[in-house]
Amino acid sequence: MEVIKQHYPEAVTIRSLAEQIIRDLNAQDLSISKTIWATSLCADEANNAVNILSVLFAGNGPFNLGGMSGLPFIGKTGLLAFASHIPTNGGAFIIYGPHIGITNEGELGKIRRDEQDSDSNCCGSITLGVEVAKAGNKPSEVDRLDPQQNRVEQILFAKRKDILNAVDPMKTATEIIYKRTHRRIHEMIELTEEAFKGTLVYTMGGVLVNSNWDKEDSFEVRDVKFYDFR
Repeated sequence: MEVIKQHYPEAVTIRSLAEQIIRDLNAQDLSISKTIWATSLCADEANNAVNILSVLFAGNGPFNLGGMSGLPFIGKTGLLAFASHIPTNGGAFIIYGPHIGITNEGELGKIRRDEQDSDSNCCGSITLGVEVAKAGNKPSEVDRLDPQQNRVEQILFAKRKDILNAVDPMKTATEIIYKRTHRRIHEMIELTEEAFKGTLVYTMGGVLVNSNWDKEDSFEVRDVKFYDFR
């Protein structure tokens, strides 16, 4: 945690995050046993660290809203499907954001994975997007064989100047993806509000910080919001 807090001073362990979620839902008079959850996180299996939260919620979650880099590629249709699964008189919890690795030595953008003898990129999707931005190769408009990564690269290329001028391009790119994910999640909820009628929706946005495989992961909360549709 000492190394992590040098870059993400407000980060807490996933277990501590679980305690915060319980407190917040209790304060809203919502039973966790009647709450389901969803994630909009990167597809990287390193992010399965958050699955320990499943014991808190109803159902067999999480419902996966995200894709490459954590952007909510599932769209409004996926969010409507999630809304239809909420228990009667219950609620929903959505956690979202990009992820970034930090090695034991403090290197950003990499982690040591189980049974590997060298570090690997984390988030790989954002790393590739940064490389495209640095190279100055404008992404194609549509890549039907790699649509999600293509979109990540488009978003980061549009902020190419910020990435090139950054002290740490990976950290800056992660912030860019966070802001886009945050905006999209809330746009989607507002556009599908009718589907959530009678429920409470608790959203938590932030950056998931992955550590080497033998260390506990962390999450730095950036934005918390409650939509009370009851």
